[in-house]
Amino acid sequence: MFRASWLMQECLTTFNDEIGSVTLVPSKPPSPGGTFLIKLNNDVIWDRKLEGSFPEAKQLKQRIRDRISPEKDLGHSDVVKNEAVEDSSASNSSNSEVDGHCQECEDVEKDAQNSISDNDNESVLESKSPLNNINITYCTGSQWMMRATWTCQELLSTFQEELYSVSLTPSRPPEEVGQYIIFLNSETIWDHKAKKEILEANELKRLVMDMIAPGKNVGLANSQGTNESGDDDPIEVDLDDDNAAEMRSFYGVL
Repeated sequence: MFRASWLMQECLTTFNDEIGSVTLVPSKPPSPGGTFLIKLNNDVIWDRKLEGSFPEAKQLKQRIRDRISPEKDLGHSDVVKNEAVEDSSASNSSNSEVDGHCQECEDVEKDAQNSISDNDNESVLESKSPLNNINITYCTGSQWMMRATWTCQELLSTFQEELYSVSLTPSRPPEEVGQYIIFLNSETIWDHKAKKEILEANELKRLVMDMIAPGKNVGLANSQGTNESGDDDPIEVDLDDDNAAEMRSFYGVL
């Protein structure tokens, strides 16, 4: 999840004007283990099982750029000219492997995805549980992407069985500045501009818990300083000042 959310941030930062949203979808049983699949508009652009590795941020950015904004300069993440010349002189089969467009691999991937979709649908029908989706719309002008990513991680960690996906959607001009809206299954559960305050993680978890997992013990501290597991002391994280400052900076929490 942390690798996926890191790549989510890299994509949203680099393609700030081109990407409409990025969605994280945890792969759970009965889907096969070891899945790390990246799609762009329903097209597979990276499959860990076919590639044999996780993507580096540079590789992923190049593949996205080549498809949605070929003229975009990626700076230090861009392909080196010598590498491009070397790639062009390689055999067709080598090109297919490097670019990830091997027709045989695509056929195998389509069969695998159809099988996974069938299993997922059967699982959903058997459990009769809805596909709970959360969308976080954040203002790019307010630089709230890191906060949105942190919130995404918190929700997926806490509600890994109940949530199907969490999406981040940048709000750009001409949209109103200062938007930070959280939707659960298209219903607004938090609007920063309406509330005029910062949403704490525990409060958000309570809102989500009440809607999709009533009674779930998610280890939240209550107003009396005890947590829901029955302990007398609130949950604490042992960080020194330097580590705490680094964490706040990383997650965009001031």
